[in-house]
Amino acid sequence: MFIKELKITNFESFSGAIAPIVFNVPNGGVGSGLNIFVGEKNTGKSTAFEAIDFVRNRTKKDENAIKNKDNPAHVSVELTFVGNIEQIIDGFSQPNKVGVFKRYIYVNTDGVPAFTISRDTEDSKQVKLWNEADSSFVNESGIDAPVKKLFETNFIWADTNPNDEAAFGATTICGNLLKEIASGFTETVDYEDYKTKFNQVFNDPASGLRRDLLLIEQKVQQVFTEQFGAATISFHFDELKIDSFFKNATIKIDDGIETPMTEKGNGMQRALALALLQV
Repeated sequence: MFIKELKITNFESFSGAIAPIVFNVPNGGVGSGLNIFVGEKNTGKSTAFEAIDFVRNRTKKDENAIKNKDNPAHVSVELTFVGNIEQIIDGFSQPNKVGVFKRYIYVNTDGVPAFTISRDTEDSKQVKLWNEADSSFVNESGIDAPVKKLFETNFIWADTNPNDEAAFGATTICGNLLKEIASGFTETVDYEDYKTKFNQVFNDPASGLRRDLLLIEQKVQQVFTEQFGAATISFHFDELKIDSFFKNATIKIDDGIETPMTEKGNGMQRALALALLQV
């Protein structure tokens, strides 16, 4: 599923309703889905991406700050998607919203399935869905969070620290890349072997660690029983969640000398961040 069209009205530097921004989408050719914005400073390139972010994530700014100063009417931003919309909804939407989203898939003027959402400052807490049947946006309840699961956005702004994006946090580029890999890995034989070994080391009474802990457990149990009554005290180690393993991961670059990414120059760090974004 890809963004095909962006419509912006009164958002920051854009006064009134500007002409829709139409994006290239992948068609199988090399670079066919690449879109490049070229322009002078302060002509709205970054603002277009901020508008996309507004649709998905609202805004952390005061809403008056995102309204155009010369035309301070309500802000409105619309995103139209094309591509494998039904498959994306089936794969990523929560079950009770699948039918809701599918009701608003329509055939656009190019003859392909499309799906349009919008957000405005009249009620910025709500994402609205385009109803082609009556040519209006509909406010379906409880879809703001589910919509976010249908598409991801990762922005590398001019002042973005590439190190932050290369970290393996839950909301970073690397974190998103590994999320799907991690969820699939838990179903593999390798992961089952790891769980078996983990429990053998940490929870099997015959392990060296458990034998060392037994003395502590017995002492704690003795004190507890004297003070509060008979009880059995034991330590149990739960398996680490798969994403815990990635939190301490780092990226190393070998350009003749292997060092962590953080020790390379800003240009190389940013190039890697852009490569991660493309992947």
